[in-house]
Amino acid sequence: CAWLCRITAGPQMYGEEQVAARPDLASELRLTERISGRVAKLFSATGFPLTPDYIEPLQLVRYQPGERFAPHHDYHEVAESSIQGEQRAFTVLIFGSTFSSTDDGGETHFPHLGVSVWPRKGDALVWSNVDDEGEPNPRSQHEGRPPVNGVKVAINCWIANTPYDVSRGLRKSALISNSRA
Repeated sequence: CAWLCRITAGPQMYGEEQVAARPDLASELRLTERISGRVAKLFSATGFPLTPDYIEPLQLVRYQPGERFAPHHDYHEVAESSIQGEQRAFTVLIFGSTFSSTDDGGETHFPHLGVSVWPRKGDALVWSNVDDEGEPNPRSQHEGRPPVNGVKVAINCWIANTPYDVSRGLRKSALISNSRA
């Protein structure tokens, strides 16, 4: 968990002294910066200008055989359910493992669309969580189906509709108490 917590927090959560004292931490933070930078470049190249400031801290997920993530949405139902009032406009799911056949399971399934995508290491799946007006799109509901053999590894990369300021904290209580001060 320590590695996961470090890699998802990003460079904004650590002081220069902490990073300098831990070469492994510095390497992990450079990786998160490179991933966020590549995602921002992808969006910008398609005509959607984006900087890494709009990308929430990355989340690494791992599913063992038989584990799944039930149908859900990545958007926030109401602004109060988010950390900083942001809305997750897009999701980029970066695959870190490959399942070569439908018999292997591990697919990301969109029940309202009737679409399933099987992971292939290095590929990314991108979708919009909101409609053209920025309202939550229920058709973006998806699930991580259980792998049958092997471990599914992926990185969740959520694109917010406003810059995401990690220095304000990652807990709702921290944000609420800071805004009332």
